[in-house]
Amino acid sequence: MKIGLFFEHQLPRPWDDGAEAAILANAVEQCELADRIGIHTAWVVEHHFLEEYSHSSAPEVFLAAVAARTERLHLGHGIVQTPPTYNHPARIAERVATLDLLSKGRVEFGTGESSSEAELGGFGIDPADKRALWDEGTRVALRCMTETPFTGHAGPSVTMPPRNVVPKPFQKPHPPVWVACTRRETIHLAAQRGIGALSFAFFDPEEARHWVDDYYSTLAEEAVPIGDAVNANLACVTTFMCHPPRPRRSSGAPRAPTSSGTPSPTTTSSAATAPASPTCGPSTNGSGPRPATTPRHCAPPTRSPPRATAAPACGVPSARPTRSATTCAATRTTASTR
Repeated sequence: MKIGLFFEHQLPRPWDDGAEAAILANAVEQCELADRIGIHTAWVVEHHFLEEYSHSSAPEVFLAAVAARTERLHLGHGIVQTPPTYNHPARIAERVATLDLLSKGRVEFGTGESSSEAELGGFGIDPADKRALWDEGTRVALRCMTETPFTGHAGPSVTMPPRNVVPKPFQKPHPPVWVACTRRETIHLAAQRGIGALSFAFFDPEEARHWVDDYYSTLAEEAVPIGDAVNANLACVTTFMCHPPRPRRSSGAPRAPTSSGTPSPTTTSSAATAPASPTCGPSTNGSGPRPATTPRHCAPPTRSPPRATAAPACGVPSARPTRSATTCAATRTTASTR
């Protein structure tokens, strides 16, 4: 299992003029720390018009900034909106390939279609058409990355003449492909397409076992890869809270009471303002597992966490990392299984 971060760049009101700049800067700082302590992947969403919930409309720009400041951290599109009405497949291929070259093969290519009316309606997409648009857009983008030259396409949503789409990605034939999954049916679809499942649902271990078994059995029996390589991995997002370490006390010594007479919990840091979430999924590009490093100051979330989230990419850490003001915050984690 590998541990990663999952960023949505959430920004609750009230806003001031520097709020958006601060949330992006803090997220970049978190990624720099993640790279130093052995976190595997930083995943970043693409959302549009979803104020407060996600101010992450240009993840490729954010990931390029992270690529320049890190050496090992994988750069996860979690996800690119691949319906052509959002992003033309040739432009997706160009951006993903350029980021992969700059990072020397650290890109994870997550795909998706969105589910919010604000986004679908804003781009004039009929919700009934979004799955077909995702499928066509993703297929064409992958062909643009692998065909020299691209031989052209004429479909319901994309028509493009033969052209050589450059540059080509560092990873051959293309970076690992994933799809966002909010329902069991989409996890089944991911297996049928031979791609990784980025699951954002919350479920208990017994239900997770059933979904994992279904994914791998479907992959073995029904998979027809959407691209030129199979990414047989699962990722799961969940939530946790990082606290500062509790002070040591002698055995049997009572904890300091609060005004209500109950033990006082450790105060959480409010310095972190960028959302991140841990994600997990073994990489298929041969990079191998990262050194394990699990912070010992992580505890379950409180009712009023700071507005920051983080995600694990899969690999359980073992050494205590140096704390940073931007690392103690409400966190979302993801874990992937083989």
